Amino acid sequence: MQKGIWLAAAALMAFAPRAQAQETPAGLMTDLEAHVAAAHSAAGKDFAWQADMMCLNAQYGGDLVGQFWAGSRMSANDQDFEPTEIFDGVYYVGLRDIGAYAIKTSKGVVLIDGLLPGQTDRYLIPHLKKVGITPDQITYVIATHSHEDHFGGAKTLQDRYKARVVMTGPDWDVVDKLPQTGAGAPPRRDVVAADGDRITVGDRTFTILLTPGHTVGALSVMFAVTDHGQPHMALLFGGAGWGLKSMPMAMRPIYAKSLDHLGEAAAANHVDVALEGHPFLGATLARIADERVRKAGTPNPLVIGEDGYRRYLTVFKECHAASTDRYRLLTIKYGPDSKAWKTGFVG
Repeated sequence: MQKGIWLAAAALMAFAPRAQAQETPAGLMTDLEAHVAAAHSAAGKDFAWQADMMCLNAQYGGDLVGQFWAGSRMSANDQDFEPTEIFDGVYYVGLRDIGAYAIKTSKGVVLIDGLLPGQTDRYLIPHLKKVGITPDQITYVIATHSHEDHFGGAKTLQDRYKARVVMTGPDWDVVDKLPQTGAGAPPRRDVVAADGDRITVGDRTFTILLTPGHTVGALSVMFAVTDHGQPHMALLFGGAGWGLKSMPMAMRPIYAKSLDHLGEAAAANHVDVALEGHPFLGATLARIADERVRKAGTPNPLVIGEDGYRRYLTVFKECHAASTDRYRLLTIKYGPDSKAWKTGFVG
């Protein structure tokens, strides 16, 4: 059931008054600096890395340089991240830079995201086997969006093991236009998910939230988890869009609406666990590593609390707003064609 709040026209109308009110360089810079400060205030120590990467400084407002900074923390030797049970029957089976989560149910396994096409046999399946899962147990692969580092392994699992593949209609439309043969071929169109849909497999239910912006049909996944029997609610932001410089202006208000939608769902469902498709963003990777060596009787480091999830989303919101101000400043200085911009700096 599609909800109209993500339609581009409505989103742009909602965004327009703020844009018009800030269309002077001085006003935009003041606004940008305020958003950067708000992001760091919300981040505290818990999400300091996330705020630094996405709101690198007042002139950048995050963007491309953050990608290079994040990339500098990874190398080929870092790719094979040890799979870990992060909650009861919930396993992180991804890499340092790309996430994948396997969730056991009473009637099979649900996999969220599937790494790149060439990583299925090299990483994904061996990681699954390390935690006692064989690929033929996978009933569904929920691909959070139409980038191959998220849907890549789904075709192998679909072809070899008959797994069902879930994606939203707009992102299936994107995938359907990609080359359908060769090593990087996408999965065949299968389950089309819409906002609010629930996928129930055995004793677990997964709620789909439509959260476009990073792609036209990105989705997020909310599901209940337990830690030694204690209940929690997890929400995986499937369209984080951490390279904000590459986001077209038309998608920015849509992304902002998606962040609002995540916040509303998180508040209504008492979400206290943040999972990510790129697990270095909100220090999820570090929390997974901490969970691996957690002592009995101590809290699960992945449980950040309801206020923690709110602050986590606030960093995204504020850094995105700072990036948008920066984009407008560069447009004023260099013109509307971002490819012709001579520098990433303002002023």
